[in-house]
Amino acid sequence: MNMNYQYNKCFLLPVGFMKVVFYLLCCFALFGCEQQKQLPPINYEGIKFLTLGSMSEEDVRNMAKGQLEGIPFAEYQVIKSDESLFNQRIQAIVDELKNQQLASSTEFSFQTNVFIGQLNTSEQTVDLSFPFKSGQLIFRPLKAGGIFPQFIHVLLANTDDIAKLSARDFSALDKSFKNTKAIYSIEIVKAQHHKFLQAVITQVDVYQGKNHDQLVYQFRENRKAVDVINNRLLSEGYSLDLTPVHSFNFFGRRILDPLYDLGFHNEACKKSEKLLGHQVINCHYIHFANDQGSVYFDVKVVGGKMVEIQLNATGKLSTAKQQQVMQRVITDLKLKPAILSGNYSSLVSDPRVKKVKKKNHKSSTGKVLSWEYFGVVVEYDSEALLQDNDEVRTVINLTGKTWLEYLKNKQNQVAN
Repeated sequence: MNMNYQYNKCFLLPVGFMKVVFYLLCCFALFGCEQQKQLPPINYEGIKFLTLGSMSEEDVRNMAKGQLEGIPFAEYQVIKSDESLFNQRIQAIVDELKNQQLASSTEFSFQTNVFIGQLNTSEQTVDLSFPFKSGQLIFRPLKAGGIFPQFIHVLLANTDDIAKLSARDFSALDKSFKNTKAIYSIEIVKAQHHKFLQAVITQVDVYQGKNHDQLVYQFRENRKAVDVINNRLLSEGYSLDLTPVHSFNFFGRRILDPLYDLGFHNEACKKSEKLLGHQVINCHYIHFANDQGSVYFDVKVVGGKMVEIQLNATGKLSTAKQQQVMQRVITDLKLKPAILSGNYSSLVSDPRVKKVKKKNHKSSTGKVLSWEYFGVVVEYDSEALLQDNDEVRTVINLTGKTWLEYLKNKQNQVAN
């Protein structure tokens, strides 16, 4: 009897020990694949108080005044007539706004289904950046007329990193993408210019299965979020508040359109010195190039907006290439072919065109034809493409008129 007891005891010990080992292994497995935090979903209400981080004391006080004006008219008149009471109420609202800012989460989740269209079968890559058009999320309140911005833009700094993920990195990926879901963790880093929030995607988990319980891929951003923001082209965000000119485009570009900090721009563009407090970015895009000559675009970006677009040429261009470029110019600027022979009378008679004139200019030929078209100042050197030298020759220069006026006004303010 005693021997039986000893045998059973010896047999049971290894079983209990193995259970402990099994549970420990499960825990290690769970910790090894870090689970997504339970974060609040990103929406307007969740992020609106974070915009206060870019506002001055005066801005916040004005917001408080706006909120106070929303109370019944008779009550507001009584409060306004008493300066001390008025200031107390305003300060109370300011304090509450700041408390709400401090209490607001800076980490959020965003969920979406993943579809087969995000799989590039030829390159065997998966695009997980597709929900973030132009590298951002835009939110608006359910009810208009509040004290916060009408739209809040969340600028995501690292969407390029999840745009072309190798399909091989996805374990047990269902190539039909049936029942596939992505959960994104987004960290808000800082507020800029009242309505912009710089953010970083810190983690992406992709799940499959009927209950979305099978983790097939995980992305984690290992860099510090603030470093990711500072290293991007648009680290200063969009600070120039001028309306884009959408009446026409020039080779697919529009004056005063925002530059989207995505893909090929990172290779074509470089930051420069600031101008009137705005970050300057200079971009160089090759349109055509061979051993004889080239055609390219130089784009000046100020405060995140494309204020100037130049079509430049160097070297000797074939007649066919010259014709191809000028045909696109004529089409995009709605010109008459007669302008190629120096006849610009059709410009003068066009009601959309203003201030047509020829003027001396520092150009390859010394003379340039200029006019205004839908709020854009156009300068055209008709002989720039024809020349045969290695100098940079500007064929067309487009500049936003409101940008020129803004620049002049600011410079006058500095001078005075």
